[in-house]
Amino acid sequence: MLVYAAENRMGTPDELGFAIATVADERNGYLAGVDVLVDGGSTNGKEFRK
Repeated sequence: MLVYAAENRMGTPDELGFAIATVADERNGYLAGVDVLVDGGSTNGKEFRK
């Protein structure tokens, strides 16, 4: 939910595309079995900073 995001906004298509392109890039061959969280800081946002 946007109210929990530390960035207080939705990600742009360019920002999300960059994250996907970085993971999918063949030069990133050592990256394996990892989840990349692209949530604008929701898991570390306002509700969690009490």
